[in-house]
This record gives sequence, structure tokens and C-alpha cells, in this order.
Amino acid sequence: MAVIGDIGKTENIEVIQRGVKANTAITKGDICSFDANGYVRLALTTDWADVGFAVAIETAASTAGDGGINVRLAVGNTWVYILAGGVIKPGNLVKFGSGVTGDTEVLAHTFAADVSATVSNVDANNAKYAFALAIGRYIAHENEEANATDAADEDTILVRLGH
Repeated sequence: MAVIGDIGKTENIEVIQRGVKANTAITKGDICSFDANGYVRLALTTDWADVGFAVAIETAASTAGDGGINVRLAVGNTWVYILAGGVIKPGNLVKFGSGVTGDTEVLAHTFAADVSATVSNVDANNAKYAFALAIGRYIAHENEEANATDAADEDTILVRLGH
């Protein structure tokens, strides 16, 4: 049975190893981002995709300075198991959690865009917002790729990272 932080496919995976921010505990399955110096930290509620999102595939706790220990992270188009924080339809974009820094859950990411013949600033901002907060797409539960069902709160789900 898959657990959060497990890799969902073994081909075309993208795994990187980076130094952990000082005094930071990373647990397998945590949604992470990077500080201004590139050190891994728990994703912040203020992070957008420009800082990069990743999922820890191992546990690491830094008690030393920045980069005192490394952690391996799933990035890019890697398929990884993550914890759902509510109902998510297969194929929907997912965003980082409930607004609590360090949350390991993802939520359905929807946005209102009524793009008319004349694209307004609101339309453009809605589109920017949709992709800036998205960390990937919900694929399915374990072993149900061909006939995916909706995810429910606390389900372990397969997400393809990236847009």
C-alpha cells in the first residue's frame, strides 16, 4: 500500500537532493519549497510556483546550519503520493494545503475565469493565480489509474507534480 512521499511511477522521475534550511525537520511526504538561498524548507502559505514546490521522499532533520544535512525531493513531472485535504476530482489542479505552513495536504485548486473577447486584468490575474499556486494534478488513488475516482479528505492520492 502506498504512503505519502512514495514515488508513483518508476520511469521519467525527477529527484533532486538539496540542503535543508537550518533547524528544519522535513518528513517524508511533506510539501516543500526553497528559501532565497535554495535551501529546503516546509512550503509557506505565501509561496508561489516561482520558488518551486517539491515533495520529500525521505525524512531529514537539520540541527546544524543551512545545508548541514541533505534531503531527496520529488520535483518536475514526477508522480508521487500526497495526502488529500478534501474532495478532488481526477485531473484537477491541486494546490498546497489549508493555508497552514507545513501542511502536508493538497486541495482542489479551482479558479473563476470568464475570458471574454476582451481579456481583462481580472481574467489575467485569475489565470496567473491558478498556475502560481498549483503544485500538480490529481491523477488517481493507488491502482485505479484507468478508472479514477474522486479523492476525499485524508485519502492518499497520486499527484503528477508540475502543471
